[in-house]
Amino acid sequence: MTMEQLVYADLTSDLAKSGGVFEPCGQYFPMFNTIAKKYNVPPIMMASFAMQESTCNPKAYSADCFGLFQLSGEKCPSDKSACYDPQTNTEIAVQFVISSLSSYGNNVIEMFGQYNGWTPGMKQSSVHGACATQQNLDYIQQMLNGWMQGKNGYNTGTIKNCSGNFKRDLTSSVPRFGAPKSKRGGWNF
Repeated sequence: MTMEQLVYADLTSDLAKSGGVFEPCGQYFPMFNTIAKKYNVPPIMMASFAMQESTCNPKAYSADCFGLFQLSGEKCPSDKSACYDPQTNTEIAVQFVISSLSSYGNNVIEMFGQYNGWTPGMKQSSVHGACATQQNLDYIQQMLNGWMQGKNGYNTGTIKNCSGNFKRDLTSSVPRFGAPKSKRGGWNF
């Protein structure tokens, strides 16, 4: 899926109204709109990442990740406190998104996966190590079918691709979405 194929809602002030799904991000909408226009990305994508990563908390910190977009330490300037600045954090995040899209041939799904710490092909988490701590398909579900649609991403359900309920034998024939049985080599986005 490319950026041109991406379906998303407009980032309007209605989404930030009291009780709206993006209410915590409302104060950052003008900044998201300006930066998104500068880099030619949908403004709602920036708000979506900020909601998914920190609920738009510029002071968020977790596992050496900083600010609105939970940028990993190596992406931050030498003075990591700069990553708590919403403008700096947003600029770095959108530059990473653009770079990732370029690296993956404009593949939005790969970009979301990489942003969530997955290696190319979304085979394993490079950040958290164990599959049990990461639900890469849930992240994509939450972004594409939740936040990017102007809905709460956490209410989109779960795929549980890393649970014991999703064991797969990569060499056996597995029916897929009602199609005839065929061999497959794992998930490939």
